[in-house]
Amino acid sequence: MGVAKTSNKYLTVPNLLSFSRLALVAPIAYAVLTQNMVVAAVLVSISFLTDVADGRIARFLNQASEFGRLIDFAADRTNLLTLLGSLFIVGLFPWWGLMLIVSREIVMFSYNMYLKNRGLRFVPPTAFGKATFVAFFAMEISYILEISPLNLVFLVIALVLMPLSLAKSLQLFFKTVKRSGPLGPPK
Repeated sequence: MGVAKTSNKYLTVPNLLSFSRLALVAPIAYAVLTQNMVVAAVLVSISFLTDVADGRIARFLNQASEFGRLIDFAADRTNLLTLLGSLFIVGLFPWWGLMLIVSREIVMFSYNMYLKNRGLRFVPPTAFGKATFVAFFAMEISYILEISPLNLVFLVIALVLMPLSLAKSLQLFFKTVKRSGPLGPPK
């Protein structure tokens, strides 16, 4: 099955992949802001692949952790919002799309931080959340490379999936809160 846990719970292979995604934020933004879109597309693709890999590797190597979930969550939001913000700045992404996505991310961040502060686990990704993640990637690449009208098609797909993903995640959030009781998990 999986390999035993490492001695350092922070410097695991999956966490290093998540840290690499955080390290790619500035180069991706720079590439977009300087209109070097092929480089931006390559870096976003690398970021996407490391995001797909980190969870699978964590489970395979038995290195899944709350810290890893937190870093993965932070890397996902930071990458998405920085990239879309950069695309907006250079005039390639609509302000209303950015505001809708930012709103969703604020809600997701808020309820997950609420859970973390109560000592509870983050809401796990749902099937709709994973589909939204793939739609975001396709949307990002199509906006970076200005593939019209495909970019708008992927934006619409993401906007349709977002409320479904959010509704399912909120359902899991309320279930977690209800199960934990008013003061959090038993100590």
